[in-house]
Amino acid sequence: MERRHFLKTLLGSGIALAAGGCAAPVPGTGAVGGKSLTVTMRFAGPMNPAFYYFFLINRYGATGSLSARGPVAVYAPGQGGLVGYGNGFATGSPGNLGTPPDYGLTDYVLYNQNQPGGIGVYHFPGDPNIPNAAIYQGMPAQYTLPDLTNLSDIAGASTLSFRLQLSQLITDTSDPNQKVQEAAAIRYLQVNIVATNYVPTDQNSSGIKEVDAMGNTLDPTQESSFLTIDLSQNRTYTSQDTTTLLSPEPAGDVYPAGTKNDAIDIIYWSITVSS
Repeated sequence: MERRHFLKTLLGSGIALAAGGCAAPVPGTGAVGGKSLTVTMRFAGPMNPAFYYFFLINRYGATGSLSARGPVAVYAPGQGGLVGYGNGFATGSPGNLGTPPDYGLTDYVLYNQNQPGGIGVYHFPGDPNIPNAAIYQGMPAQYTLPDLTNLSDIAGASTLSFRLQLSQLITDTSDPNQKVQEAAAIRYLQVNIVATNYVPTDQNSSGIKEVDAMGNTLDPTQESSFLTIDLSQNRTYTSQDTTTLLSPEPAGDVYPAGTKNDAIDIIYWSITVSS
């Protein structure tokens, strides 16, 4: 995205931009210690808070499953087995739902100007393909938002990072000790990063939906690409890691082909598992 167009978008929206910075754990969000994921995502140009930046998570069952379906982006009406756009941004990768249903998506973190504080954690209690079905859980335990007060600092303006305690994925109890215990039992998660300019839920929407996700988004064989994380060991996964991805993360792969939108063009990501 050209910088003048980015600035026009910001000024036209009339929003106030604050410098990014670390935040202390937010009371009431379920961040009570234990294992955590530290996520960093970087884009080809300054991020646009009017757009939508998702970190998608699938936890199938109490411990997760190595063979569970993963979360994938929604690109156009009907893709991913949906009738229309579904929730407008993501669904489960192709495969058998099983019993109980493995929808491929249980939680997500979203950076967008409409979030309290700019960033929020959400949980799906059931089918994620239903619009507005997610329940707000609070903020990540810590986060650093892109610093849009100095667009000449490309790294600062184009980078989002946060730490998510796995206890924040536990929604069946409010007891801190129980949250930590249940979080410690999680072995596998399927994750994805999706950036998009538009989250339509009506299949008759006329806007052009631009998307980038993990892997080469312009390769049809990789549109259902996602990453499986093993939480049993501390390690860092990066955008060059092909553990369960078909290829490293390329630049210039925003969907549809021919689109140039640096604000959603993922060029680097890392996910660190910590005890």
